[in-house]
Amino acid sequence: MRHISRRIVGDNLKGEIAPFPFRLPSDGEEIKGAPLVYIPELVAKVVHLLEENERTGRLTWHEGFIPASEIWLKIGGDKGGGTFKMNFQIVNVATPNSVHNTCVFCCFAAGDSVTNLHIALDRFKDQVEHPCPYCIIKSEKMAIPLSVRGHAAQRTLESMRDDHHGYVSAGIIKRDAQKFHNCISPPIFDIPITQVCPPGLHITLGIFTKMFTLLEAVCYNLDLELAFHTNDVDSTSFSKYSLELQKLLLMQTELEEAQQAQQHLQQMATYVALVSGEDRSPLSVNLLKQAEDKIKHVKALVS
Repeated sequence: MRHISRRIVGDNLKGEIAPFPFRLPSDGEEIKGAPLVYIPELVAKVVHLLEENERTGRLTWHEGFIPASEIWLKIGGDKGGGTFKMNFQIVNVATPNSVHNTCVFCCFAAGDSVTNLHIALDRFKDQVEHPCPYCIIKSEKMAIPLSVRGHAAQRTLESMRDDHHGYVSAGIIKRDAQKFHNCISPPIFDIPITQVCPPGLHITLGIFTKMFTLLEAVCYNLDLELAFHTNDVDSTSFSKYSLELQKLLLMQTELEEAQQAQQHLQQMATYVALVSGEDRSPLSVNLLKQAEDKIKHVKALVS
């Protein structure tokens, strides 16, 4: 088995202890070494698998669905079990979604933050061409038939980079991300937008979570109304209670957004320091200053 493993893998598999930032219980991050295993020559691995599939007669173009001159690959990532895995699948086989057709080409034992993804995946950016898959159309226009509203403006990698630059320049405020088409991070790989597959499972989970949250809110409001009518509560007092509750919920939302922005700024500062090799580069100092301001804002909200 070891002989077969060496023949297949050769020297195209490397492992190292890489520096990854981990969140501290208190504010801030700590750089610690964590295992990182990856295939350095990704193109060579893809070519090897294609040759094996061709030799065994497993390649298919799905009755003309895939053009005869093209080979299609799917690239995806998943976080679970304490590790993040990046993988690819060859679509030109009979069962492209099979676990036996899934090749993990990068795996690391750390969180899937933007910084960690850059640390692990930047080594592939010249081999692979992965952007944010969201479109520009506004939600209110989605209810209008396509024949009436027409096609929305197509997003490009360049427009995504411009939107991300605007988001950073505006102070990295999560609630303002929609003003920049939700481009809170730049594209890691230069994959054309038309080749990005929507993550069906995650979209479905998001829809179900939204529906459950709405149902929960309706039940909670019904509970408040029942309490008001059955306990003969003074209407003025109840109105004051409802108003204070709304203020508390808004403050909680603002607190969560400030904490997220602070973490994002710290992650970006860490990444800049790791890439530049300078602990106090002008950009990282500026990002840390913004993070400190967010920390002060969070503490002011809590107090």
